[in-house]
Amino acid sequence: MPSIEDLAWISANSLIIMLGITLLFISKVLRDVFTSYKLNDELTEKDNPAVGIATVGFLLGVVIVYIGCMAGNDPVGMPIFSELIANIAIDFSYALAGTLGLLIGSAVLDRIVLNQFSLSREIVEDRNVGAGALEAGYMIATALVIAGALNGYGSPLTALVFFVIGQLLLVVFSQLYKLFVGYKIFDEIKSDNTAAGVVFGLNVIAFGIVLLKATEGDFVSWSSNLGFFGIYAIGGSILLLVLRVLADKVLMPKSTIRHEIAVDRNLNAAVIEGGIAIGISALICVLM
Repeated sequence: MPSIEDLAWISANSLIIMLGITLLFISKVLRDVFTSYKLNDELTEKDNPAVGIATVGFLLGVVIVYIGCMAGNDPVGMPIFSELIANIAIDFSYALAGTLGLLIGSAVLDRIVLNQFSLSREIVEDRNVGAGALEAGYMIATALVIAGALNGYGSPLTALVFFVIGQLLLVVFSQLYKLFVGYKIFDEIKSDNTAAGVVFGLNVIAFGIVLLKATEGDFVSWSSNLGFFGIYAIGGSILLLVLRVLADKVLMPKSTIRHEIAVDRNLNAAVIEGGIAIGISALICVLM
């Protein structure tokens, strides 16, 4: 016969799953409100692959934010079940706020990072898959920042501060990456170079993983947490860019990533470079 703790575990996790599904529905409605197009029309009637890829990134971002908020809710050993339910309700409200943060991240990408062209027009009108992949990557990276900021013990203020700092660093990293690749990556994306959008999106996700590690955990003090965040984010970004070059030379000795993506538009090369970047960021998170 199940114990009281077992029943608490089953009830609480069932509630968490139902709330997660509810959040996905709410997030879809919010995305319809904040975008210039109707999601169902683009996905079903117009069969727009760029919108589909961007939407997958957004929904994965919602799931990442939700997991970051709910992680640590353990009903076993809770003295009062009502306290657990109250904590889940609070965490759900944080997840909802985090979903709004994802929409803010989309606006930051469109108006600050990609100020050379309209991301919405590229995705909706031009059906630009590379632009959709970049937005998907940026949504996942933003979600990783939000998940780290909301995970652990802190306050709405600390979460907001680290979200803002994380967004600023994503913008900075995007600009550095643009200078680092050796070709005009935004021009390539605008000209429907899918490989350029995919590799950019995957590298942004890789940096988002570094920022997740930099922001997660309990808030101790501003000096301690900001110091750790700064060292980790700056050191991780430098290592990510440098080790990526070394890994490219080892795995693709007969060619260059620049030529494969900017000239040949080689999607295989884009996936390889992006996969290397994500793998390196995972190593950084484990070893640093």
